[in-house]
Amino acid sequence: MFRTVIFALLLAATAQAAPLFTSAYAGNWRGVGLQSDGSDWDMQVTLGPTLGMVRYPNLNCGGQWHYSDVASGSLSGIETIDYGLENCIETGQVYLEPFAENRIFFMWCGAGEGVSAVAVLERDGFFPGDYAAQRAASAAALAARGAALENITCAGNKWLGV
Repeated sequence: MFRTVIFALLLAATAQAAPLFTSAYAGNWRGVGLQSDGSDWDMQVTLGPTLGMVRYPNLNCGGQWHYSDVASGSLSGIETIDYGLENCIETGQVYLEPFAENRIFFMWCGAGEGVSAVAVLERDGFFPGDYAAQRAASAAALAARGAALENITCAGNKWLGV
């Protein structure tokens, strides 16, 4: 009986000690997205424990990220645009993973739209503020993965070409 209680307490402590991606990366992030059609846009993200909020200021749209899978330090989910639907694709899959200190790699794939996008998001306070430099960082991150933007596709939770 005593061993069972100790084992249960250790198991509970271990489960609480492993931080979810959303806990480690909760907060505000910014970056420049590169889209497969050649366009780019500024993005601002707030990651919370159960939901992400995204704004695309120069596209005048934004919405929510509903997390569907948190595993091995990465996060995936569905983006739903709440406003500015005339400027942005209404839904898509999102995937985030750690990239470097105070940076996360973002990928987006539009359901049935044939459009994909990537970005390096910087934690607020670390964003260089230079749009061109941030755009170059996103392009370099994609190149470092040996991938080409036009080859990124998603099927379910599997990302192909990255």
